[in-house]
Amino acid sequence: MYHLGRIAETTGDAGAYAGRSEGHVRRTLFGPRVTIVTRDGRHLTKEGTGREFIWDFEEHARRIHPVAPGLAIPETQFAELIDTCRNLDRIDGAAARLISLTIPA
Repeated sequence: MYHLGRIAETTGDAGAYAGRSEGHVRRTLFGPRVTIVTRDGRHLTKEGTGREFIWDFEEHARRIHPVAPGLAIPETQFAELIDTCRNLDRIDGAAARLISLTIPA
């Protein structure tokens, strides 16, 4: 168990890190267990399955869209970048096109 202030992340029994395997729990890379220890000593735990971050391109594009206003490129150029990514397999010179779309106009 690692303590970061009042936050502890557990991937199994702390003894497993000392060379012992009892209590060891295997987890997927994106399915951690996170435990927050409150000042009054309570342990609040949430565990991921790893499937929370599996989505298609359209969902990813929808989720990333809110960052557009804070980018160094105009929102229209960002939309072009997303569209280019969406159609990579049909674009000649895709790498050069992607790079050009990341440079402020």
